[in-house]
Amino acid sequence: MSANPSAGLPQAVLRDMLGGIDVPVACSFAAGMELYRFTSSHLFGEGFFVSPWWFKKEDLDGLLAALRSDPELLSARARSGATIPVVWSGNATVNLLDRLASVRLRKSVLAFRGPGRDQSSSGGKIVRAPRGVMQNFLPALSWRNVPKPNLLVARELFSEMSVVPLAFPPASP
Repeated sequence: MSANPSAGLPQAVLRDMLGGIDVPVACSFAAGMELYRFTSSHLFGEGFFVSPWWFKKEDLDGLLAALRSDPELLSARARSGATIPVVWSGNATVNLLDRLASVRLRKSVLAFRGPGRDQSSSGGKIVRAPRGVMQNFLPALSWRNVPKPNLLVARELFSEMSVVPLAFPPASP
C-alpha cells in the first residue's frame, strides 16, 4: 500500500468517500472478511450489494447489542449508527431499514475506515453520526466510478451474498 492510498483515487470517488467519513484511514480488508449493511425491502432488489458503504462484523455487533435492549428504537438507532437519513437526498425515497445484507469478501480489497459524517435528508433534517460507529468505504464500489459498478463488479468482490429481514429483537448475524 502506498504512503497515501487516497492519492490514487479519482476526485469524484474521493469526494464520495469524504461525504460519509470524517477522517478516513486506509486499510486492507482481507479475503474471507464478513461485511454488512442495512437496506430496505422495496428499494433495490439485488442492487443493494453495489454500495461502497459496509459495516465490519464488530461494528454491526455493537450496534445490534444496543438495539436488543430496546427493539422499538431499531429504525432510529440503525439510522443514527449508519448515518442514514429517513429520506435519501435527491430521490425522496424512504429507506425502511428492514433488511440486513451480508457478504464475504472473495479477495482482499482497499478500504477506508473512520467515524461517519453528519448527513442531511432531502427534507433538511440532520442525522448525527455517532463517533463510536465506524463507517467503511470500498472505493471499488463507489457510485462515482466510471463506469458505475454493477452487480457483476460486486460478485467479483463478494461471495455468500445474502439479505435477511431484521429480526425483532435483532439477532446477531
